[in-house]
Amino acid sequence: MISAWKTSMRSQTSMVLVLIDIDFFKKVNDQYGHAVGDQVIKNVAAIIQNYCRRENDVAARIDSEEFAMLTSNYSHENFDVIAEKIRAQIASKKMEIDGNSIAVSCSFGVAVTIPAQDKSISEFYKQADTCLYAAKNAGRNRVFCKNY
Repeated sequence: MISAWKTSMRSQTSMVLVLIDIDFFKKVNDQYGHAVGDQVIKNVAAIIQNYCRRENDVAARIDSEEFAMLTSNYSHENFDVIAEKIRAQIASKKMEIDGNSIAVSCSFGVAVTIPAQDKSISEFYKQADTCLYAAKNAGRNRVFCKNY
């Protein structure tokens, strides 16, 4: 992330950080077991990865049921639309796993910035995290976006 930050700072292009959390994932593990939960994670990851279409786009699993996506050259409004498409695709997909039809949703926190000397990566991450928790507190299965 540091390398991408420095590149965006030099070129004065926007950087987007998306934090994605599978809503109520513990219930999936409790109801279907961890093997099914692992498959749900893989299915959600595949959907997210499908939106990493450019050379510098990166998606990664950062916690049990949490993902991060890092990309650049988007405005707040443009990436808000893309995050909403990802959210809707995940929410509308019934995952057929071991004879179970499982539907999940995700909450999204999106931060957009043009890196500068007076901005920090940790604050950028905090902005995305704050948006993620705002999405969860507003009822989950939604996207919250903020410019930093």
